[in-house]
Amino acid sequence: MGRYRSFTVRPPRPSFTKRAIERWTVQLISHFGDRSERRDDAANWVGVSTRTVDAWCSASDPRVISADMLMELAVGATINQASIMDADQIYDVVTDGEIIASLRDVGHAAYIADLRAYEVVRRDGKPVRMTEEQKVRSRLRKIIASGHLTLKQISDVTGGDEYAVVDKIVELRNRTHKTLYDFTIDRVDHQIRRGYDSEWPWIGAAA
Repeated sequence: MGRYRSFTVRPPRPSFTKRAIERWTVQLISHFGDRSERRDDAANWVGVSTRTVDAWCSASDPRVISADMLMELAVGATINQASIMDADQIYDVVTDGEIIASLRDVGHAAYIADLRAYEVVRRDGKPVRMTEEQKVRSRLRKIIASGHLTLKQISDVTGGDEYAVVDKIVELRNRTHKTLYDFTIDRVDHQIRRGYDSEWPWIGAAA
């Protein structure tokens, strides 16, 4: 990988406790299927056993879901979080002409599309528009999905940890849990683009 310049990052490195990650995992799993099958469905989605998922959700077990798997779990949760009724604006996530998911929220659709290299289109044919903050999150997700930078490398640049990066790029939110991390997403984006050498042309392409 390339080198990046050192620079001061504030605020200081946050700490994501076992309890915080556990509650986050349970919240995402709550969007999967019927109540009795949710953990089975979530386990199948990320390719682990149900016993492993149970451990992630248990306060008495020290095991926690990895940041990469948490990011992937959020894909399944986003797809399953809401049924599509008749709506003026429906966003389809498509690949090779096949609709993978349909959602009413452009941010949710973009999250799935970015991490899978899919495309988001509006069903009514109008242009897809996102807020500037959504665009920044989208750029970071595309960088991760491209394999150019890992969650760990991004967290090293921004002075946070891997869970903090996931927390800033997910779109699906609990109403009572807006964010766990306290620096703004546009600062993360700026730090990554400023911190890496100009020899990395893909940074400009992603931006």
